[in-house]
Amino acid sequence: RRHYLPISNPNSPQLRKIRAIMEPYHRQLEQHDISCNVPESVVQDVWFNHHLQNKSGCPPERPDTNFKYPIVIFSDNLQSNGRLYNSWWTGCKREYRQYLRIDGAQCVEFDFSAMHPNILYQMECSKPEGNLYIYDKDTVFHGNV
Repeated sequence: RRHYLPISNPNSPQLRKIRAIMEPYHRQLEQHDISCNVPESVVQDVWFNHHLQNKSGCPPERPDTNFKYPIVIFSDNLQSNGRLYNSWWTGCKREYRQYLRIDGAQCVEFDFSAMHPNILYQMECSKPEGNLYIYDKDTVFHGNV
């Protein structure tokens, strides 16, 4: 469970440094329109399917595009790695991502976990043979050849 530290001095050197890092990022976001115009029929289908499949919790809400600018949240202390939170587009639910647009252009969603083997092959200037995701348990792996 995370616990958050109260900010006793909003002008501390560490927080000024964080703001200095985030300001250019926010200025960049300011220059672009990020939208997600999900049709009402899709929202209704998501709600219906959620209840039909007896999933727990509430079904995904339509993105609230009022929260465009992320904030940094630290888990334990300001020296630990922070994460970006609270921007609607970083938390957009899977069902609605296909409607994400940046300046009207459709976005592409990358599956980074599935890309790792391909990235490694690219780093070695090589190409994979066959399907990288088929594992034959009878094949013995001998390491790098």
